[in-house]
Amino acid sequence: MATSTSYYDSNYLPLGYSVQGGDYAVYLVPPTIPNSVKVGDVGIVGTQTIYYNSTKTTIPPIKGSLASSFIVEPDTTTTAIVNLISKRFNSGVSLASYTAQDRYRITSTGALTLISVDIQYAGGSTTHLVFR
Repeated sequence: MATSTSYYDSNYLPLGYSVQGGDYAVYLVPPTIPNSVKVGDVGIVGTQTIYYNSTKTTIPPIKGSLASSFIVEPDTTTTAIVNLISKRFNSGVSLASYTAQDRYRITSTGALTLISVDIQYAGGSTTHLVFR
């Protein structure tokens, strides 16, 4: 089991994460999170650069990247589903090593409730995790 920490600025904008004894990831360009959304909206949140550790001194220093985007899907007459899609890429590999979809129900006031997390690993792996 690994312990991870996510980092945010004073406006709750994500800055990156670190895993104890492992990955260290940061947004080199601040992520873009819209103030409001409607069903059918799609967008790119941003890309985190993943380093082998927080020193960023290993050779090579970059382990990969994590690209995040979203789509807003229909739900009820007063709610929608925000599907946050994250794809992990390892350096030098064009196919994602995994795709994670975090689905949140959003109300008209902007309140979010986590509905599910779905992680599908690539490369012939049969691992497919779904949390509800």
